[in-house]
Amino acid sequence: MAFAPIGPLTGEHGQALSKLLTEGIYSDLKITCGTDEYAVHKAIVCSRSPVFARAIGGVFTEAKTDIKLPDDDPVAVKMMINYLYTQSYVPPEAPAASESETTSTQKLKPEPISAKRQCVSQASLSTLFSAPTSTASPRPVPSQPRAQVSSVRRDSHWGSPSGPPKNPFAPTHAAPASDPPAPPRPPNLVLHAKVYQLGEKYGMKDLMALSLYKFRDEAVTHHHSDSFRHAARFVYGSTITQDRGMRNAVVQAVKTNIDLLDDKAFQVVIKGTELGFDLLLSLTQTRRGELKREASSL
Repeated sequence: MAFAPIGPLTGEHGQALSKLLTEGIYSDLKITCGTDEYAVHKAIVCSRSPVFARAIGGVFTEAKTDIKLPDDDPVAVKMMINYLYTQSYVPPEAPAASESETTSTQKLKPEPISAKRQCVSQASLSTLFSAPTSTASPRPVPSQPRAQVSSVRRDSHWGSPSGPPKNPFAPTHAAPASDPPAPPRPPNLVLHAKVYQLGEKYGMKDLMALSLYKFRDEAVTHHHSDSFRHAARFVYGSTITQDRGMRNAVVQAVKTNIDLLDDKAFQVVIKGTELGFDLLLSLTQTRRGELKREASSL
């Protein structure tokens, strides 16, 4: 899946859409996932997701004002909602619990493929809705303090803000050392894989492409992390064989860092998923081509 990353919406257009989400003005639809509630807009949600559009459309459209997503990850849903209004998403500063080793296997267990495919049917979509409820009042967003700009005091005697002329013979001082580079952000590979799954589930191909781009970018730095190992298992448990986007990203990361094959914990993932078969085909592709050419020349 080729993708040229597009920056988030900026300017008046971006600010206006962001304000619609943060303040909930003109909202006519509520999306609930776990304890999170989002006052959103049908025109925005349905224009980006054909699955939601089919669910909300039809008879008694005005009564469908509440969508519940009990089976989806709340953090991933938050990223999806932010994407709908800003064309991007930023993971939380603290990585989700599913990125760490302490997470139980139940939290990392993806929804079955058969159940996931049924989400596009009209019958299953009807279960997304409950009786009409009033839209939750939006939560105020704390305003960011403005940076104070210190004024420059002009010395009246020297007539210059820089003070008296510098002595050319005065000893020079070494420039202060620059600040050390900021540490890399914690990995969010599992979160990107879950956002990718939501993009597939709700028919948002651009969201799939964006989350795939973010996954590949983080895998360059965090390929030896527990997050990558958990993400590899999740990817192969939540995507079908024909969906090569995330699967190819995992395979390429392993091929680039082949010493992962010596990692005992990662070997468990290889044995328990189709990743081992994909690696076999990918790593032997060149040699298999040579053998085929040799056989055809006999």
